[in-house]
Amino acid sequence: MSNRLRHRRWTIAAAVLGLAGTSCGVALVGAGVGVVGVGAAVLAYSCDEPVDVTVWTSGASHPVCDARVVAESNGKRVEFSPCYRAYLGVGAWNITAARAGSSATGSLVIDPNHRCNEPGFHTVELTLPADGPRVARSGGPAPRL
Repeated sequence: MSNRLRHRRWTIAAAVLGLAGTSCGVALVGAGVGVVGVGAAVLAYSCDEPVDVTVWTSGASHPVCDARVVAESNGKRVEFSPCYRAYLGVGAWNITAARAGSSATGSLVIDPNHRCNEPGFHTVELTLPADGPRVARSGGPAPRL
């Protein structure tokens, strides 16, 4: 076998091993990134429960969607999106709807013993008075099936 042929074989073998080493390195880096991503997702995961708030005005036959709805618990504040859904964590929450100088407040408790694999769904109905603030009652936690 000639030196040229040997040299060519070694060159091809080195190129193949280099590509294999590079692809394995890329695969290892990709696997590491995947593990870090999954770990971050697990740490960031919470099983907050969905809460819908329906806001009524005195004398209206339909709910309104232009009030500002906020839930507060132990210094944490969550703003609801129109037409009023948010996800709330464990604790006792005071929920306030405000619109054009009037407001209504209700409360809701998310049970600390709830299971993430059995989420509840909560609803609160608030009625804004024609004048001045008013306190409304909430529907309470959803029943577990």
